[in-house]
Amino acid sequence: MKQRTRPIRLSLFIALLMLSSMTLAQGDTVIYEQYTLEVPPEFPGGGAACRNYIMSNLQCSDSDSSNFGGRVVLTFIVETDGSLSDIKIRYATFDATAECVAGLFGKMPRWSPGRKEKNGPPVRCRYMYPITCILPGR
Repeated sequence: MKQRTRPIRLSLFIALLMLSSMTLAQGDTVIYEQYTLEVPPEFPGGGAACRNYIMSNLQCSDSDSSNFGGRVVLTFIVETDGSLSDIKIRYATFDATAECVAGLFGKMPRWSPGRKEKNGPPVRCRYMYPITCILPGR
């Protein structure tokens, strides 16, 4: 029985090794973290423009304002063409706020993609964005 498990383990190891090398060979499939890039992704106009965009466009139903506001932390991938994908809420004080923020990020204009090196080609990048929403009067 032991002789039979070795070839299976070795075969599994070789298959995983081949799969990982194929993934690394395909440049589009690698996702870098924002802090590992020389040129991180950026919203058109920079951070201040992104905050202004969020403040101007964040609209949620006022059905229950007691369950709106607080903090939302989301992650997303900035693709090589600047579009956002895989938008996920990592933390939210209230679900209603999280849904509004995620919907807004899904409609955002294209970002400038990140680059591993200053003059290198654009790369995919995972980006984390924290937002604090405060309703007027709170």
